[in-house]
Amino acid sequence: SSNYTHNDFFTHDSIKQWFKFYIESLLNRTNSFNGIRYKDDSTIFAWEIINEAENPGKNFNIIKNWYGEISSFIKSIDSNHIVTTGEIGYDSFPDLYSNVDLMYNGSDFLINGYKGTSFYENSSLENIDYTSFHGYPIAWGLSAEAGKTWMKDHYKISMNFAKPSLLGEFGIKENKLSVYKDWLEEIKKSST
Repeated sequence: SSNYTHNDFFTHDSIKQWFKFYIESLLNRTNSFNGIRYKDDSTIFAWEIINEAENPGKNFNIIKNWYGEISSFIKSIDSNHIVTTGEIGYDSFPDLYSNVDLMYNGSDFLINGYKGTSFYENSSLENIDYTSFHGYPIAWGLSAEAGKTWMKDHYKISMNFAKPSLLGEFGIKENKLSVYKDWLEEIKKSST
């Protein structure tokens, strides 16, 4: 048995082939309720490639290239559905974001490349039809207001690519009703 590393998931040919086999099986699976293969099923909105991919300490191009390869593979089998990454929104380009000290409480790991992925670069890929990101500011040591800034910054980047954007997951522990109302109002204001 080999001693695979986290990075191997994104770079090792055999592992990528196993993942593609899984994807192909899923896309060709017949829905047991309506008898339609998933790749042809209009009740499916989109495919999210992977939930919250990161590759700490590695160059963002590793995941970007992997997203490019996997999204092309999906589209080669299924041209009926849109595809997104499913990422948190970590990045490698701090200049694209609001001031990290002022707006993100100095939590530069969010946008300094440490997580080994780039929302900006991943979003630029041809077969990524819409951008997606997640928002858990309290878990990152940030305020609810910083969570709103996180949304605005990602929407701005998505506008650069003229792609819609989806805040796919979000959460906060305290003052949920007022914070969610504020965040959802911000989402409604966005053109993306």
